[in-house]
Amino acid sequence: MNVIFLDVDGVLNSVSNLIKVYNETHKSHSGYSYPFDPDCLENLKELVAVTKSNLVISSNWRYSQKGMEKLLKTLSKYDLDKLVIGCTPALGLSRCTEIKKYLSDFKLADTVNFVILDDDRDIKDLSQYLVHTDRQVGLTKENVQQAIKKLTRLYIKEDDDFER
Repeated sequence: MNVIFLDVDGVLNSVSNLIKVYNETHKSHSGYSYPFDPDCLENLKELVAVTKSNLVISSNWRYSQKGMEKLLKTLSKYDLDKLVIGCTPALGLSRCTEIKKYLSDFKLADTVNFVILDDDRDIKDLSQYLVHTDRQVGLTKENVQQAIKKLTRLYIKEDDDFER
């Protein structure tokens, strides 16, 4: 099974889209009114389709019912809401610790391939699973390609005996 641990701010929304929306509407946005970037959502849709992944919300948006409702409503416009299988636990600890706890609680650590989409680099010892996004532009085509590579790479032990 493939799982994408999904942050929202800086991944599904971006500073450049916020500026664009403001210039078009002259309406300021903050908090859960922050506009989602349609390009980022299309990129997520492509990533999920190619890798047949499920989504686990690791974003701070999971702390708020209003935030989760807006997120799921937005994901539903892209047929992605049904792929959300859960949220990382709200432990008040690092995102890395919360992701590890999720994997441990559901006994997924050895049976799942996963990536972490996040604009924050503080993922500590899970950094090899991180696809770091730029909050200025959110999830890009390049990020999608990185995530695909991480989710589809084969791990071969050095002592495996096979013909190359």
